[in-house]
Amino acid sequence: QMAEEENEVCAQYLEKENIFAKRGEINQREVWFQKEYVQKVSPVLLRELERTKRFPCISGHKALMNDLVLILKGEGPKQLELTFLDLHILAQRYECPNIRQLCQEYVKSQISTNPIPSERSLEEIKEFVQDTYRELCLEKELMDSIAEVIAHNQEIQYEVGKDGFLQIQVYGTMKLLQTAYDAFKGKLPQHESIKFTNSIEDGGSGALSAYILKRILEFSPHIKKLNILQFQMGDEGLEILTPSLATHPQLEHLTLGSCLFLSDRGMMSVHEILKTVKLNYLEVRCNWVGNIGAYIIGKGVEKCPTLRELNLGSNLILGEGLKHVFESLIVLDQVEVVMVRFNPGGVECSSAFKNYIQATKTLKKMNAMNLGIDSKTKREVAEYLLSNKTSLNRIFLGFNMTIGLIQFDRLLQTLDALPLLGMKIGKYSVLKGLGAGAFGEAYLAVRNTDLCCLKQLKYEVGTENEALWEFEILKKIRHPMVVGVLDFFVIGNKAYIAMEFADGGELGEYLPTIKKKDGRHLFLTKYTKLMMEVIEALNYIQAFG
Repeated sequence: QMAEEENEVCAQYLEKENIFAKRGEINQREVWFQKEYVQKVSPVLLRELERTKRFPCISGHKALMNDLVLILKGEGPKQLELTFLDLHILAQRYECPNIRQLCQEYVKSQISTNPIPSERSLEEIKEFVQDTYRELCLEKELMDSIAEVIAHNQEIQYEVGKDGFLQIQVYGTMKLLQTAYDAFKGKLPQHESIKFTNSIEDGGSGALSAYILKRILEFSPHIKKLNILQFQMGDEGLEILTPSLATHPQLEHLTLGSCLFLSDRGMMSVHEILKTVKLNYLEVRCNWVGNIGAYIIGKGVEKCPTLRELNLGSNLILGEGLKHVFESLIVLDQVEVVMVRFNPGGVECSSAFKNYIQATKTLKKMNAMNLGIDSKTKREVAEYLLSNKTSLNRIFLGFNMTIGLIQFDRLLQTLDALPLLGMKIGKYSVLKGLGAGAFGEAYLAVRNTDLCCLKQLKYEVGTENEALWEFEILKKIRHPMVVGVLDFFVIGNKAYIAMEFADGGELGEYLPTIKKKDGRHLFLTKYTKLMMEVIEALNYIQAFG
């Protein structure tokens, strides 16, 4: 009967997965998986494991279940710190007493023979564990065993990473709980930036980690930047944690992702945080946020005047959802950096994207790669940016998109491209951008009444003499098929070279045009003539030395 029930649910899952995949409804598929498949299969799995001590089929709790199989076989878990608490609660929920007993026995087996350090009080730790999990109504014997493990564990050595965050990397709940106790005792470093990362793959500690993170925040009012990664806490876990986040006195930077398994429902919690906390940075990346969630976040952004950076990358937001986000960003127009890349997007968000770019007065950086924005909109956005002086100095629109004579993506992905427009550099006034490449950016500029191409070169400090030597050689080259070099100068840490302005366009764009217009025979004639001119120019340069 168990096998039949299990197979039926698995079959339902595979059928639903195919249906949702064909419709492109990825978010709905994942929500169904969480609500239907995992909840129905988990009790079946646990009972079957308890009876046969084998792993019967696929599961959303793969790592967690594999560890359980090893315990049942008497081999111990694969991970050094088992998420035994997760297993115990599943076993308690689905009435598997043997598994609950095995979990408690495993906890006891982890207690070291070393004495408890004198500065630790077992009774105090027991009380701390009970307070942390009071809402879960766990058995006292289990909580006492957890407290004993913490009491015997070695001290945690905290380190600050290269990114400036205090790194707290855990396996499940045990080390995280020990960190919470350190915070309670004042032993957690008073660092303003903390990053919590769960290293267990495909199992995590789920919503249980939220209770512990809640305690850490309670004893750490100094935290200003908080990153929570890979805990798979889900919407339920975020709801548990939200009251502490929403009332934290110093919090200004919050990262929820990747892999917290947050969906649209969880964005109500994010909305609450945005309403009450003076955040300047919010990241909800690599989760399952869809259109409804995007709408909810957008409404939260409208109520957070301090927000300056928003990252919603790698979610499941379609065009309608992104449209809501862009419209909300216009309301207060205070956000300076927006990251929405790698969402399904689509042409539905193209118009709203263009309207936002043209309306904003504060945006400095936008990453909209792989959103499915149509080429016409990209062209209009690029032309608008090149003809208007805006605050935006960096924008990502996609890969290798060529429009007319200008490769806009390559131009607009450079930090220094747009701020130069309308400026005077040396004796030259910059009119507009022409393109960008491996050696720098190119601009149409004017000196007196003469147009020229002004290139801002990339070079290493200390090589000015070498660049000047190259310029002196290039200046002597005079040939009708070679663009002439006019001037070279250095300002600050940037080098510039002025060249004749060739307005005929790129050869790669010109050839397909004449082939379509003139036909194959005439095209070959013109192509041959062009190649002869190129060869003539190369021969001249080579002979010049």
